[in-house]
Amino acid sequence: MDMKWIETFLVAAKYENFRKTSELLFLSQPTVTAHIKHLEQELGASFFKRSGRHVYLTEAGRRFVPHAEKLAESYYDGVQTLESFKQGFQRKITVAVAPYIASAILPRFLSSFLHRYPKIEVMINVVKSMEISGELESGRADVGLSRMPVSHAICKSILQDSVILAAPPSSENESLFSLFQQHRLLINNHPLYWEEILPSIQQTYKGVKTMVVNQVEITKRFIEEGLGMSFLPFSVVEREVKKGKIDAVHFSTFPLPVSNIYVAYRRETEDVLTFIDTLQQFINGVD
Repeated sequence: MDMKWIETFLVAAKYENFRKTSELLFLSQPTVTAHIKHLEQELGASFFKRSGRHVYLTEAGRRFVPHAEKLAESYYDGVQTLESFKQGFQRKITVAVAPYIASAILPRFLSSFLHRYPKIEVMINVVKSMEISGELESGRADVGLSRMPVSHAICKSILQDSVILAAPPSSENESLFSLFQQHRLLINNHPLYWEEILPSIQQTYKGVKTMVVNQVEITKRFIEEGLGMSFLPFSVVEREVKKGKIDAVHFSTFPLPVSNIYVAYRRETEDVLTFIDTLQQFINGVD
């Protein structure tokens, strides 16, 4: 059985349209038809019924879809495993990581980790913090790095990060009241602490205007362009603060919370423990 037949079948089954299938797979329509015909002959079943120019999945076709998906997944996993072996990798670990951790911390750590463990292949899957539990439960990830506690997993904080008021450049000499009058407060860019901070801000700085921005990278760009300010973990803006693109303003109105980074896993394998231990050493500044 040719895997190209399976791939063609799955696309045709999804759209029930041979013309669209040919366009998506860059095949001619006769080739699409031939793939389906070969597969039907191989398995002794009719997967599509034709009515004029339209095609529809038969009951046999619908029943075969999940099996075809498993065949394709197994095949491409095998191809990837072989390719990894050819490149010298002997083991693999998949990490589900929240976007800001992926951009702020992971690049520097991975450079060190891959140099230290060249035979471990690291696959990165960037997802929202709230989705990491599902990635671990389903087995799509071995380790999760999240900005919030992860349920149904072994979970611990590996970094407590100070939260600071990040403002546009040249803001550090302005009074807090002046800053809150000049700039919108960009909110909801952290999954946990806004419910604690926002009511106190609104009570203290009457009339403060807010803007919901739930992506940290976008929040940083808005701050750099003078469109607002926000309370962010220091590690998120450390590089921009050092370069003078963002000011870390002294905030003394009330104590600010800390932002945690959590590591989570379900299976305590050697590679998982190696990854976590090395990450903890990196965060602690131990080479």
